[in-house]
Amino acid sequence: MDMQRLRIGDAIQSEAFEEEAVNGALEKELRELCNEVVDKVKDDGILATPLNFQIYFERSLADKSEELKEMALKMLSHGQQVGYDDYIDLERHLRSSFRSIKQVFDIVAVIYRNQALLYEILDKRLAELKSVDNPVISCNIVTDMAIEINRLKDITRKQSDQLKILYQQSAKVINSADSSTVFDAQYGIYNKHFILTSLEKEITMLGPNYNASLLILRLADSIAKEIGNVNVLNVLQNNIAEILLKASRRSDVVSHYENGIFAILLRHSSLENAQAVCKRLFSFVKGSSTFIDSKRITLEINIAAVSLRRDSEPESIIASGIAALKELSTQTSAFKVVGG
Repeated sequence: MDMQRLRIGDAIQSEAFEEEAVNGALEKELRELCNEVVDKVKDDGILATPLNFQIYFERSLADKSEELKEMALKMLSHGQQVGYDDYIDLERHLRSSFRSIKQVFDIVAVIYRNQALLYEILDKRLAELKSVDNPVISCNIVTDMAIEINRLKDITRKQSDQLKILYQQSAKVINSADSSTVFDAQYGIYNKHFILTSLEKEITMLGPNYNASLLILRLADSIAKEIGNVNVLNVLQNNIAEILLKASRRSDVVSHYENGIFAILLRHSSLENAQAVCKRLFSFVKGSSTFIDSKRITLEINIAAVSLRRDSEPESIIASGIAALKELSTQTSAFKVVGG
């Protein structure tokens, strides 16, 4: 028994030693890679910002071993993911609060309509009182009641006007806040506002040593027409959003533009790099199957790769990509290069 325990102990120590040696070798390789990235950024004359270092680092990491990638991604995620997750959670809470406020406004609107109905009923009853048999008594009652009701009307009308103004002001604030958000609640990625803002900033950075590309993509029309069911299409589009997140680099901006059209900003990427990304996305998407009512559906997407230029406007760049998607409407797993 003692001999067996000794062997087990030796084996554990041996495994621990091997693990430590492997980690040490990976750390050394990671340090060397970091030095290479620093030199590459300097050689290319790129502005030495944290984001640019991260983009170059992820690109250099692409052809490394899976073990090194795992260690590097853990390093990158430390201290960064918390900030983004907190921001997204904050937006979720804000959206929840906005929904609650909207419900309160809806209830107030019902009360307002009921109040108007009350005025109609009172007017009707006043008319009925005038038809009683004793004119003198009826007139006195009506006169006194009219004075009180008119007084109440004046008060409630003022309150109603104030309520209407408050409602309009609150609705304006809510709409303004909603238009400033960056998170698409349906797909769990960035929204139209954020991709347009990101494109605008990215265009100002373009130069001889810096380029970027944009991918515009959506579920292939042939698949969408075959499905037909809106709920099923939503499921498929949600699956596409998840795949895009998994397949993208951290420096990429993955967003939902509108109506099931997705946009990915590829920083530090030429059209040649963008085409390589397209092929990788086709592979990821085709390898994903969705079962709807026991029916297996293989996803297919169309992609337009657009090169960013200094003289471009964000909306026009996306519009050119959407136009290219329309040309691909009869095809599956196809991409078109715009401006190459």
